[in-house]
Amino acid sequence: MLDDGSIVLPTWEMRKYMRWSKKLWVILAITIVTTLLFTQTPSVYANQNNVQQKVLNALRDVAGIDVDKYAITRSDYSTAPTESFKEKYKGGEELMLTLKSQNSQFSVLAVHHNNRLRIMYLYLEAGSPSDIHYINKLSDDPLTATHQALSRLQTFEGNPVILEMIKIVESAKDIEDIAGKTFDNIKCIVNRHPPDFGIPTGNEPVSGVYFMYSIDDAESPNSIGIHFSNGYVKGFHDMWTLYTVGSEDVNVSKEQAIAIAREEVIAAAESVVLGFPSDRSVVAELSLEVRDDFMLYPFWFVEIPIDYPPNLSIYGWQVGIWADTGELLYSHPVGGYGVIPDIDDDTTSNSTSPPQNRDNLLIAGIIATIAIVSLSAAAVIVFKKR
Repeated sequence: MLDDGSIVLPTWEMRKYMRWSKKLWVILAITIVTTLLFTQTPSVYANQNNVQQKVLNALRDVAGIDVDKYAITRSDYSTAPTESFKEKYKGGEELMLTLKSQNSQFSVLAVHHNNRLRIMYLYLEAGSPSDIHYINKLSDDPLTATHQALSRLQTFEGNPVILEMIKIVESAKDIEDIAGKTFDNIKCIVNRHPPDFGIPTGNEPVSGVYFMYSIDDAESPNSIGIHFSNGYVKGFHDMWTLYTVGSEDVNVSKEQAIAIAREEVIAAAESVVLGFPSDRSVVAELSLEVRDDFMLYPFWFVEIPIDYPPNLSIYGWQVGIWADTGELLYSHPVGGYGVIPDIDDDTTSNSTSPPQNRDNLLIAGIIATIAIVSLSAAAVIVFKKR
């Protein structure tokens, strides 16, 4: 603890916390990446009143909020995507509303695309969750609330895949019955409120339940999620039809991916004698990532723990491998200050991945980084208000 009362986590504990919270950041980053694709220029495809009405219907029919008890202000509206996303996001719209009553006030961010409400997220600005006016409040039990919200969302959207998710919830006794488990090609992730700048214990209240398309237990952005916070629904996201799967073939096993990563480390170190500490585990995670536009492909992220004598701040080496082709996407060291570019190593620049794909991923990475920084800043503001 510093003199000003702030807490500084040890390096290893911080990495542990960051890895724990990664899944939450991914979902939130998807949300912000999507919203950042829109600009303020006019568009003939926009229909502010229709989108606003759909958002109000979702607040009432899915979140169960009595919108008639609030004064409603449209605080922001934007449409027309940036030029590079013009075809994919034709007709997309982003809307922000402020709902105010005597006891409570909250803002709503909504993203509407292809005639579907993709994202609806609530930010409580005044009052407490108990001050919100409900006509059909969700249960305080997260499993029951998830079932209720999914049922309402399915009625609201008519998306048939939600029926499969409802069956999963109906077969569970409690929320832990579905946490981290895969049913056919649907994986369930239960997120919990992150502690206030502390290490999670696993007993934090549930902050969201996500259902994502999965192969071989991999996670993907192709998902539908229900979001909670302090006893009230924060909204939902539906990215299920935004992405398509380009390939499900996992031709590179976990063992092969780790072996490729080790070879990369040894080759990059050249004459330096590396240490491979046994007290730190190799991280090898399979996921579905975007390679061509919004096409998903299996992908291995591997981190090899190392001791690097010339620079003790370097603690590992990260390698990204497309699991369907075995192609290397990136290979670089990582240290206490994040990813460390290897100027002398041209492995990534010589990758057989098409240059335009690497550029798309680089852009996505930059946007995701901005998203995380923005969310961190928002979290600090929230904590200061408490």
